[in-house]
Amino acid sequence: MRMRIAILTAVLAVASIGLAREPMRFQAAAGTLDLPSSRAVLALAEAQSPSGGVASTPDITISGKVKNQKGKPAVAATVTLRDTVTGEQRSTKTDKRGRYSFAKVFPGEYSLSASLQDKKSPSKDISVHHTEKLQEDLRIQND
Repeated sequence: MRMRIAILTAVLAVASIGLAREPMRFQAAAGTLDLPSSRAVLALAEAQSPSGGVASTPDITISGKVKNQKGKPAVAATVTLRDTVTGEQRSTKTDKRGRYSFAKVFPGEYSLSASLQDKKSPSKDISVHHTEKLQEDLRIQND
C-alpha cells in the first residue's frame, strides 16, 4: 500500500509541474480513452486510491459517547482512532458527559477504542465512507 501511495504521489508531482505533457491512452475492453496528461493522472490516481481518490476531502466526523462499566459517562477517557491501512492514529479526551469527536476524517478503514486508567473498551472496526457523520459509542470494561 505504501508503495502505491509513493507512486501516486510521484505521478501527481510530475503532472503538477508540467513534465507529463503527452496525452495518455488507456486501453480497456470497452474501448480506448485518450486524456490530456493532467486529467489522465487524476483519473489514474482516483482509480488506484482505496479511499476514493485524490478528490477525497476530510469532511467526515466520527463522534460518540464513552461509558464506564457501570453505564455512566467516562470522563476524561482517551479515545483513539487508528487507520488500519497506514497505522496513523490520533487521540482525544472525552468531556464531562463522556462525549468525544474526531473531525476531518478521510474515508477508509479504522479501529476505534477507548481507555481510562487501566481499563479499556474492546476495539471497534469501522468503515468510513464519503460525507458521513458517524455515531460510535464505546463501553469501557473490566479486564
